[in-house]
Formats: sequence, structure tokens, C-alpha cells
Amino acid sequence: MKNRLNDLSLFLLFWASLFYLESVTIISLNPSLQSLNLQFFIYAFLFAAPFAFIPYIISSVFKRKNARFVILLIFLIFYTLIFATELFSKAFFRTYMSIESILYGGKGIFTDFALETLQFVGKRFYLVLLLLLPLAGFILLKVFKKILTGIPYAYSRLLSLGLCLFGFFAAICLVYFDEGAKILYTENYDFDTSAESFGISTAFRLDAKNIIFGDKGNDTFEVIADENLNTDAEPESASLSFGIAKTENTENSESIETNGDTKNPEQIEYGDNTWDISDSVIEIKEIENLSEAEPEEIVYGKHDCGIDFSLLAESETDSAFKSIDNYIASLEPSSENKYTGIFKGKNLIFISAEAFSAEAIDEELTPALYRLATKGINFTNYYQPVWGGSTSTGEYSNLTGLIPAWGVASMKKTADKNMYYTMGNFLRREGYFSRAFHGHDYKYYGRDLTHENIGYDLYLGRGNGLEDFIKNQWPESDLETVHATIDMYIDESPFSVYYMSISGHTNYNWRGNAMSYKNKDKVKDLNVPDPIKCYIACNLEFEYSMEYMLECLEEKGLIDDTVIVIANDHYPFGLESESSATYKNALGDLYGYDYTTPWERDHNRLIIWCGSLEKEEPIVVDDPVYSLDIVPTLANLFGASFDSRLYVGRDVFSDAEPLVIWANYNWMTDKACQTGGKTTVFEGYEDEVDSAYIKRISSAVANKFSFSKKVIENDYYDHLFGYAPQ
Repeated sequence: MKNRLNDLSLFLLFWASLFYLESVTIISLNPSLQSLNLQFFIYAFLFAAPFAFIPYIISSVFKRKNARFVILLIFLIFYTLIFATELFSKAFFRTYMSIESILYGGKGIFTDFALETLQFVGKRFYLVLLLLLPLAGFILLKVFKKILTGIPYAYSRLLSLGLCLFGFFAAICLVYFDEGAKILYTENYDFDTSAESFGISTAFRLDAKNIIFGDKGNDTFEVIADENLNTDAEPESASLSFGIAKTENTENSESIETNGDTKNPEQIEYGDNTWDISDSVIEIKEIENLSEAEPEEIVYGKHDCGIDFSLLAESETDSAFKSIDNYIASLEPSSENKYTGIFKGKNLIFISAEAFSAEAIDEELTPALYRLATKGINFTNYYQPVWGGSTSTGEYSNLTGLIPAWGVASMKKTADKNMYYTMGNFLRREGYFSRAFHGHDYKYYGRDLTHENIGYDLYLGRGNGLEDFIKNQWPESDLETVHATIDMYIDESPFSVYYMSISGHTNYNWRGNAMSYKNKDKVKDLNVPDPIKCYIACNLEFEYSMEYMLECLEEKGLIDDTVIVIANDHYPFGLESESSATYKNALGDLYGYDYTTPWERDHNRLIIWCGSLEKEEPIVVDDPVYSLDIVPTLANLFGASFDSRLYVGRDVFSDAEPLVIWANYNWMTDKACQTGGKTTVFEGYEDEVDSAYIKRISSAVANKFSFSKKVIENDYYDHLFGYAPQ
């Protein structure tokens, strides 16, 4: 009996160890426990049983005690490394790493971010010790010969199997009795949300299932009445404010909050904090004299590629293509408008700005960026959501108009796909001279495999052409990158150029950031904490690159014929991780308020500028806009022939209703926003936002996730157009 109990104890030991690792990780990331509840620990405990059973049953086939010990030790080391990696990723990058993210980007944690990894370990060494406790305990038990004595008996295996099945199915029952948990577990699967709701081990299991069998939650499209997010009405004015008066729950069990009376409609009160949004009245100001006087009544065409998708679906034999065809057929194309084609034939310089923030723009300190942000199209309600990854996911959303559904693996999945609907390919088909540049390692995130495919005839970085012009330092200089590259295209009008910047990269300290140190004297008199000084200092290098670019365009007489687009890849999460996993003081200091929602954290400034616009009043867009809107908006402005239904985002000047989506299915429109299943209605829209509205938007969000995955998985653009860029 002693041997049998000791053998069963191996299973119980692993079960307890996994639950311990789950608990330490989630508590260390949320020390206040405000975002946690008892349900997480119940799910984490019960769902850990299958992961404990795997090493136990594998080791039990070995009769030699030492062999069993080695197998179990390897598994425990592996589990510990996984949790340590996830803890670092969430603390530093503000996102967990899915299986594909680890495979595609995990190497970077231990190479490009080796210094940050060591600093993280140094500052939080106690967490490392806590994570190592199960491993240390297991080894000590072996040393003192308290376990691994004897060969397992059959009924001991059956008992452990019974406990495993009990834990798993008890958890499943709890999930399916909770409608909110059921949706997160099935339809609205997201790795980060799963990890925070059910535990990291369960998130990995669901991720593996979706990789092997496909993501069934995103495999079909929901058919709902009036799904089209279009309206013939012009955008109405509304203040973006959050209220506190709660109404009754809807029939969909979503709580709706509406605004009460406010003394100052230009501010929103959030807890003890006030967020100034004095310039956030939703309107689109017109450009006067942009063109000749127009007739009083103009019938605009539709952004429609001319394909009858209903007819296409009827003749389609492939079920995946048929489902996409039917989905697109259910949508209404958005309209052309008075801004359609205003940039026709102009040059385009598109920049994904590393960790850029609207707060880095200052009239005196960054005059070039201030000019670009205020003298062109002025987006005051813009967001770059966190997409379950870092730079690569933001870059993907900027360039494709699709949701990066696979985290940092998303861009690499496009390498062998037809990316017909990128802005780069639109212009390349029109004969534009095209180049793409990056000041860092040209192979990083697999850009050497993807960027020529998304619309650029040649992609250069350090390692395949720019290494002799850009110093090997961390981070590299954007100014040096522009110096090294601008002569390659400035005499080749029309040109289409893309830059992925680098100078604004974390870590934000004087020793670990070459750009911060280089520009230290420029910010020494700022009355802000050192991390913010470092952040602003490294972004000054980006400012200087824009100054030089504008000077060159002026000298060549191209200022009125060149469009510059700047969109960040993600918010400056490095300011969150200075001292602890949940440190928000530096970022909050940069913003000027303590943020509590995704939109407060992810707000930013999109820049679309052309010298020709400076002669007119700025176009101000205060509707909610996000990174997936960039490509369809540019396609409209450049007069490209496209179908709006083939994007997740929208042309912001069309009649399409504003909709911003986050990776965990949170959303915002011009009338309401939703996070964590709770809907907040903006002032003035209480009569319009009901349960049917919420259901319509939520279903549309789910469909857009499905479309983003299926269009890449099935190479849908190639199916439609059969065009492969040379």
C-alpha cells in the first residue's frame, strides 16, 4: 500500500505544482487582486488536472525509478519555463504569448531583449524563486527518498485518471453553466483572455486545439438582421463621455450604463480622475476650395469591386470560400465621397512608428510632428489596440486592414499568400516605384519574407544593405535610416515607400537606450519623471528624421505631391514595466490620468498629411478610428478601385458606421463601448442603444474576427483575383 500511495502522490504533486504556478503568475501580475475572482482559481485548479496526468502517465510506463524521476523532472522544468516566459511576456510586453507567438517571436525574448530579460529577473528575483519552489521541492523529495519508491499499480493509474477526468469535466460544467465563461471558452476565444479567465495551461490547450483542428469559434459567420454597419446619415455630434447611472440588464445579460447630467461636457469623470476631451466632439470639418464648386446633389458610387458574391457563392463548391462569399454578400459596400481620389497620383510615405504616442507631439519640442499632426487630416479619437503581440501585430493591422488573429505569427502567415488589398500592392499595380526600410535587423519578425509580398519591390534593413549606413546600437537611429534611404526614391516619382521605425523602442533609461542618451540634453529641463524624459528623448530622433524628410521634399518641390502617413505599432508599454509587473505610474504620468479601460490606454494619434492640405482648414475626424481603418481610408483618398467589404476596417469618410475592435472582443462605436461584457452608452444615445444594437455590434465583431482568419487561411484574395505580385 505504501508504494501505491507514493505513486499516486506523483500525480497529486504535479497537480498541486501546476495550480501553484498558475496562482503565483496571476497574483504577481495582479498584486491588488482587483481584477481577479474566486472563479479563476477554481478553473485553474480543475483544468490543471489533465496537465498533471500527462507527465504522470508517461513516467509510469518506466519501471526504473531513476528513469521516472528524469521524465517527471523534465516535465516540471518545461512547465516552469513556460510560466516564467509568460510572466515576463505579460509583465514586459503586456501580452501573453500563444504557441505560435512563441514559435515565431519567442527567440527575441532571449536575444534582442536579453538585457531587458536580465533586468526583469534582477528586479523580480523573488518571483523566480517562487516559480522554482515546486522544482526545488520535487528534487528535495527525491533526495530524501520520500517519493518514487516502487512501480505503479494499475488501479493507481485508474484512480489518477478518474481524478483527472473529474477535474476536467467539473470545470467544463462550470464553464457551460456560466454564459459569459462559455462565450470566452468557445465563440470568443482569445489567448490572453483565456489565460486570465481559466489559466495559462488551459489557454495553451485551447490554442493547441485551434491550431490542430481550426478555431471553430471563428470558423463560421453569424447571420443577423441589419448587420451592415452603414448608414445614409452624416455622423452626428456627440461627446465621448462615460456615465455611472446603471440601467437594468439586457436580455443578453449585459449591463448597460448611461450618462447622467454632466456639468462639463468636455470632460469625463472616471472614478476619481477626470479625462479632458475638449476637442473630442464628433464632426468632420470640410475643406473649403479643395475642388471646384460641386453640384448641390451628387450621387456617389459604391466601393464595390463588381463581383456578385451571392452568385459566386451559389457556384462555389469549396465550403470555406462559400461561407466567405455569403458573408460578403450580406454586407453593403460603403460609399465613395467628396474625398475620394484627392490624393490620386501623389507619392506615399507610410511609417509605422515604434511605440509612438500622441503625447510625444509638442509644438515647440517636435515642430515637424506637430505640423504633420495638425496641418493635414486631424484624427483626435484614434486607437491602436493591443493585438496579443507587440510591434509585428500593430504593423500587420496598419498594413493589411485585417485583425492579426495569430499574434506575432500573423504577418509571417502572409508570406506565401496573395496580399492583393494592401496599399503597397494597390500602388505597385499602378506602376509606383516602391521600397520598404527598417533600421534594425532586416530578418526580424520575418520581414525579409513578407514585406516585398505586401507591396514593395525591395525591402532593406541592417544586414542586407543598410548596415554600412546605420550604427550598430540599440535602438538604431531613424534619422540615420532616412539619411541612408531617401536618395533611393525621392527622384522616382510617383513612389510608394514604407518605413518601420525603431528609435522609440523601449527600454526607457539612459544606459539601455542609445537614442535616449543621445538626446538627453534636449529634455533635461522637462519637469517629468526620468522614464518619460527618456521616452521623449528617444522619440526626438524620430522627430529629427521627419524634419530631414520634409526638408528633402521641400528642396525637390515634392511637398504638395507627397502624402505622409504615421501610425504607431502599439502604445509605449515600456513605461508600464519600470519597477513591477503592473507599474502604471510612468505611463499614467505621460497620459496625465490613470487609465482603466482599453481605449484610455490605447488612444493615440493617426497622421495623414500632404503639403497641399496646408492651404486649407484642417480636416478634423473625431469619430472613433483605429489602425484597421488606415488602408481602406487611404485606398479611398488615392482613388484606388476596391471593395470595402473585403476589409475589417472602414473608409472613415464613407457612410460606414464607426467601429473599433480590440483583440478580446471589446469594442467601441460612436454610440457606445463594451468591455468585459458591460456596455456603456454615450450621452445622447440612450434611446438608440438597446439589446438589439448590442447584439448586432457584438455579432459583427465576431464576424470580423472570422473573416480576418479565413481570408488568410484560405488565400481568399488569390481566389478572387488570381494575382500574385512579381
